Amino acid sequence: MFSLIGAIVIALTILTTGAQAQTTIKFGTVFLPTQSTWKIVEKRLAAVTADTKGAVTFDTGFDSQYAKVTEAVEKVDSGELQMAYVVFSSKPSRFASTGVVELPLIRRTSLAGTKALCGLQGAGLLDHDFAGLKVLATWALPTYAILLDDKRPVAVPSDLRGLKIRAPGPTGGRALQKLGAIPVNLAISDMGKALATGVIQGIAYGLYNSSSTTGFEGRMLSDQVTQIVDIGFSAPAVGIFMSEKYFNGLPSEVQQALVKNLSADCSLATEIAIDRDQQENLTRAVWAKDGRHKFITFDPAANEEMRKDMTEVYDEWAASVGKMGIDGKLLIEKARAIINQSE
Repeated sequence: MFSLIGAIVIALTILTTGAQAQTTIKFGTVFLPTQSTWKIVEKRLAAVTADTKGAVTFDTGFDSQYAKVTEAVEKVDSGELQMAYVVFSSKPSRFASTGVVELPLIRRTSLAGTKALCGLQGAGLLDHDFAGLKVLATWALPTYAILLDDKRPVAVPSDLRGLKIRAPGPTGGRALQKLGAIPVNLAISDMGKALATGVIQGIAYGLYNSSSTTGFEGRMLSDQVTQIVDIGFSAPAVGIFMSEKYFNGLPSEVQQALVKNLSADCSLATEIAIDRDQQENLTRAVWAKDGRHKFITFDPAANEEMRKDMTEVYDEWAASVGKMGIDGKLLIEKARAIINQSE
């Protein structure tokens, strides 16, 4: 009798211990399994599983299966998702400080913007945005070009006046207004049809993204645009998060594995940023030779005039975040200092 009871107790102990040790983290993303960014993230998640000896696994929902971009952070807050990819410009009032790297013409590369985010976060200057969240990675996308159809030739900045262009967020939209364009808010999934039907004449979007995003009737977005105004305009910042409460409730060895493989020294974000810049440059080189795309740059005087036009956008942004208790001018100063050292 004793042996039977003892065996049952041992078995129950093993089952209970195993149940407590096993953690499945539900992760919502917009990534596709074929994208290079996902392949980098996937390797890091596999390392977390390995470091915890299989105690942690990840249940990933690709292509917004578990959450649309506009829903992701709320689903992390509620616990419906344990981890999510978030585009900051989808929630501009919550992620106000990070908008500094989305300001027009403040940077060009993903790496420079990512280093700025990492430095600002380390200095505590992004605390407003990340309250209640555990930051696992945050990076800036390579700045977008303005990609246009062939209906109206563009040679100088004034040729953009009156064109309807899909904006990459509120700040990017305001910058388009300063250039005389008409910003239009559209989901990524709607851009192809809007281009094909003349609702818009262009999109502020990445070259690599355009080559890997389906547009109208199965065509890639890259096949729907011909004029590339390559001015390093603006682009979103993004991140991967957990709720702080959920992270703090994880076993210490799991926390350590997540930090080691994802957030420590901004290593995941930096690896992604380097890859994104490489992908963007490779795509630029391919497009320059394909005979279908025409690259347009403006002369130094026009570029300088554009920068002066953007001063008002910077001031408006600083004033708007100032109403939230955020020192926008300090953020701009600190971000520029890091970016200037990186580009």
